[in-house]
Amino acid sequence: MRPTRFSILTLTLLLSLACNLLGAPASDPDQPAGGSPIATPGEGAGQPSEEETDQAPEQLEPPDIPADFWDLVQRNEELGLWSEGEGLVAGLEYLAGLAEEDSLFAPEGMVRAEASSLIWRARDYTVAGAEPAVRQRISQLLQTVAPDLETLEAYSQPAAASLGGGAPLTAPLPQTQCAKLAADGFPQGSAEVCWLYDELQHADGFARVYYPTSWGPSGGDKQLLLQAAVMAAEQSITTFGQYGALPSINLVFGLIDLPVKNGFVTGADAGLGGTLPEDACIITIYANAAEAKLEGFKQLMAHEIFHCFQWKHYSALMGVEAESDWWVEGSATYFSDLAYPKVGAEEPWLAHFTSHSRYASIVTMSYASYVFFEYLGSRADYGPAGVLALMGAMPPSGGAVAQGQALGQQPGMEAVWEAFALDFLDGKVIDADGQPMQPPLLFTESYALFENDTHDLAVTDFSLQRYRLAIGPGQGFHLHVSQADDGVLDWTHRPLEIGGWTALALDLPEGCDQFMAVVVRARGEVAGERKATLDVVVDTPLKGTCEQCIVGTWELNKPSFKAYMENLIDFGPGMTFSVIGQAGSARYTFGGEGGLELQFAPYSFAWRSLQSNQPLGNDILSENILTFSGQGSGSYIADGVSGLHASTDLSGVSTELVLHLNGEEIYKGPPFEESFISGGVPPTTTYTCQEDVLTITVMNGGHLLGTVSYDRVAQP
Repeated sequence: MRPTRFSILTLTLLLSLACNLLGAPASDPDQPAGGSPIATPGEGAGQPSEEETDQAPEQLEPPDIPADFWDLVQRNEELGLWSEGEGLVAGLEYLAGLAEEDSLFAPEGMVRAEASSLIWRARDYTVAGAEPAVRQRISQLLQTVAPDLETLEAYSQPAAASLGGGAPLTAPLPQTQCAKLAADGFPQGSAEVCWLYDELQHADGFARVYYPTSWGPSGGDKQLLLQAAVMAAEQSITTFGQYGALPSINLVFGLIDLPVKNGFVTGADAGLGGTLPEDACIITIYANAAEAKLEGFKQLMAHEIFHCFQWKHYSALMGVEAESDWWVEGSATYFSDLAYPKVGAEEPWLAHFTSHSRYASIVTMSYASYVFFEYLGSRADYGPAGVLALMGAMPPSGGAVAQGQALGQQPGMEAVWEAFALDFLDGKVIDADGQPMQPPLLFTESYALFENDTHDLAVTDFSLQRYRLAIGPGQGFHLHVSQADDGVLDWTHRPLEIGGWTALALDLPEGCDQFMAVVVRARGEVAGERKATLDVVVDTPLKGTCEQCIVGTWELNKPSFKAYMENLIDFGPGMTFSVIGQAGSARYTFGGEGGLELQFAPYSFAWRSLQSNQPLGNDILSENILTFSGQGSGSYIADGVSGLHASTDLSGVSTELVLHLNGEEIYKGPPFEESFISGGVPPTTTYTCQEDVLTITVMNGGHLLGTVSYDRVAQP
């Protein structure tokens, strides 16, 4: 007889309570599993999964969501939800206020509502896109979203004219009528005035700020916003003009309001065809965030104006085939910080760099790479001019591989990357405001070392891959790198100390210590992965714990387990699940020398499920009880960094399952599958211990299922 889907799932999850602690098969209770990675949430060898969010405070990291509009298009293209052309149309329709309610375009779920890259890629698509009909639709939408200079001239008038300083102002149209003209692509021949503009001159041209006539003279109630745009243009011209000529700049407040919750949507557009002069740049601003912080807005405008600087000097290097976002967006973020060093609008990207640099090359990032440019900008041998020279050395095509190779070919880059890696992890990279960055402590992976073992520490070129080495209980630990691929460099030091970097070679008389191992490579071959092989020799392995908090007796917290089960089990429409009772106790005792005892005295768990079969009315009510009785024993190792490794003999524990359907008992006896009791869940789990509460993280197949708590009832 095979168990039903319900009984398999329920029994497996229920017994994960025991198995996450008891773990390995009962064949050898004296040998805990060792040397395996600690499955700490957020610390996988690859990119963390979305489930891995329940972490200790020092391990919190940003959610893996799209960086901007173009990133969203690319992600959904990779998922097969649309083609590149369809994604560009969806994004432009959103910016044009034409998106359907069920559109896959969801900019509220991105880090930064910036559309510059989207607009650039859209203009490229009108020239070389695969679908003619899509090219035509994109051309129409671009005229609505990012009107060219000819259109701005036709539909605008100097603000001075409206104040009697020039020709009389044509009667301003209501915002809704101008928005309709925008949606129609601004028909040629119209004499309507939808924008006023203020203008200031700079050494290489002019800067204009356009705003809707419906705002009223001098910007009306948006006067402060308008003034902030003018001030941002002046400050950006002063800052960036030190390093080269700027084009004429046009900051254009759009005529369409968008439902964007996180502030302004912006897009810089320059030198990509149409009727735009070669030396003009248009920045579109959707200003529907009335309470926006004006200082942050100024830095955002500086970011966009630096894109104009880039297009004047580096446009040949910024094509689609280059995959240049890492330096295009990263340097724009850095230079905006030079213009406004005290604002800190760039700071949220520090957490993204901290997280992604654990496994990804910098040339596959975008805004977050600003951290590296901040570092280069603070070096005497680079500075802002050196950052610009590095940008100019990047290739016009070849994707991330070519970008990495070009970066690796820069003189002295291996030493530069080495110094950057160690300074960043020590919190010594200096921001433009003169203050050191303080990144959170995150690791690529953590290893518990308490027996002889070998570990391959992977490294991706131009990443900062760092490993936590938790030295478990024992005596005589000897760690060294036996071999490393060409160009792989390694260091180690204690993770909570600054400096003191040495080669990854340790000889320790005692265990219970932690080290950070860093492996990097700066050869520029982004494709593929290199490694350093770490050999671990332990003279005298011991069991027990490096953290005394876990020692003692703990009893299952019944409300915690009830909440865990009810939050976890979801059978979908028409079926409900609820916990209806718990009785007895389930206790675990961790001894100081590594012994583990279990006691079920007895412990019973009862649940109910109801399957509704409307409109037929054939409802099925299932009420069930599972009871554990007896004692088990074994051994464990707690490595002091939240990893718990256990092996247990459960031969003294018996179980009984009672099943009822619609009030009738249909089964009473042992569970259908005995194998799950011996360890259906991996022997390594994670925990946190805080005085009188022990919290176990329940993992299954690498997925975080939830947490279960235990209350301290006795100490040794």
